[in-house]
Amino acid sequence: MDHRPGGGQPEGIPSTCDGRPGNYNPDLVVKLDDGRGPADLLNLVLEVSGQEKKEKDAKVQTARTTWAPGVNNLGAFGRWALLEVAGTRPGRRSASGSRGGAA
Repeated sequence: MDHRPGGGQPEGIPSTCDGRPGNYNPDLVVKLDDGRGPADLLNLVLEVSGQEKKEKDAKVQTARTTWAPGVNNLGAFGRWALLEVAGTRPGRRSASGSRGGAA
């Protein structure tokens, strides 16, 4: 995985599904000032989910529960969180997020 100092976009988050290794490539990474100022931007991984797929669920869960907390604990690549926006029809949208251990 390529982490760029200062919080560059990841080029693939390692994940597994049914024992098969793979890489999860986020839809979008947004640098967001969440109140800590421009010197400490939050790197928010956005994932837009339409149809539910087992592989995508596994990748998003890995990013949320393992990768983001791990990168945040390293402290060398900025702060990271994940937000999944689900649903494709009006009135059926939801969002679930995690700061992955970011304080």
